[in-house]
Amino acid sequence: VVDTLVQSMGQQTNTISDGWQIATEDFVGAYGAASAWKTTPDKMIYRTDLSIERMQVYDYERKQNVSVYAPEKIGGMDDYDFYLWGARALLTIQNPECHNGKKLLLFRDSFGSSIAPLLAEYYEEVTLVDLRYVSASYALELLGDTEYQDVLFLYSAPILNHGDSLRF
Repeated sequence: VVDTLVQSMGQQTNTISDGWQIATEDFVGAYGAASAWKTTPDKMIYRTDLSIERMQVYDYERKQNVSVYAPEKIGGMDDYDFYLWGARALLTIQNPECHNGKKLLLFRDSFGSSIAPLLAEYYEEVTLVDLRYVSASYALELLGDTEYQDVLFLYSAPILNHGDSLRF
């Protein structure tokens, strides 16, 4: 998926097959946990390597740097909070290993948070915005910013099917 997205934005990719880890084998997700139907647990995986470990993630709500992955969130209310500390209005990922001058503006929900570190390997900077938590005027201001070479809108189907949750 990452290769397809990155290539569609005009970049070359390096197929990477190593560094994959299992965060949990008991993932059912927020919707699965709330469902009356029996949900079969799945593996929740992530990729790590020196490049991802060196990424700097700034959380504008906390006003501090946070890690890319939050293992302490596994087994909590939502295991998906493992990725970039869960639902956040605005984050920036700096990748000191990439020197191509490219910046990505990524509008996303928690689904997008899981793929963002993989996309960040191809950008010097990725700004992540969740339209459920920011104003339309701020989102439009970001879209008008010419420092971003690429813009990606990446939301899960349930969020898109209930567009009233997006503040745009």
